[in-house]
Amino acid sequence: MGLVCNESSIQPKLPQVLFVSKKMLSLAALTTLYPELPANVYVKRMDKGWNNTAEHCRIIQLLALCVEDYQSEYQVVLVFDAVALHLADEVFRMLQATEMWYIVVPAHLTWLLQPLDTHVFAKYKRLLKELCVDTEEPRTTSERCLRMVRAVCYTIRRVMQAEQWKKLSRRAVSAAV
Repeated sequence: MGLVCNESSIQPKLPQVLFVSKKMLSLAALTTLYPELPANVYVKRMDKGWNNTAEHCRIIQLLALCVEDYQSEYQVVLVFDAVALHLADEVFRMLQATEMWYIVVPAHLTWLLQPLDTHVFAKYKRLLKELCVDTEEPRTTSERCLRMVRAVCYTIRRVMQAEQWKKLSRRAVSAAV
């Protein structure tokens, strides 16, 4: 779950949440990984490595805590696509409780209205692919997962935190008008 802000000073504070299947990452491997994680990256071992409504609500709560110091100056507006888990009543109640606004991008309009998916993740996926293409394949599933989480952390810092997304948000608004 990637979060991007058009204010570069806030971006390093935004939580980046990685859901990992328990089958893919042992508890021992996760324990060795914790000291390496950037302060804003959270790895959650789950039965399945997929987001769901309950986890989405927890992420909204976590985001509210992470941007607490900025809420007097900025209004948090989340833009997300029309996936069922984003549209659950519990999610809307959590958004209301945390005083966050939201915009739901209608199906088939992500390419036009959601720059996170179209611009940020394009760079993110390109770098991640470069990092993961090499000749030596780790032996165990946990080793492969550790390598991937480390690559994702590096990519978060290089793409999501090193870029100035303010320009992108202006282009996206002008393109959507």
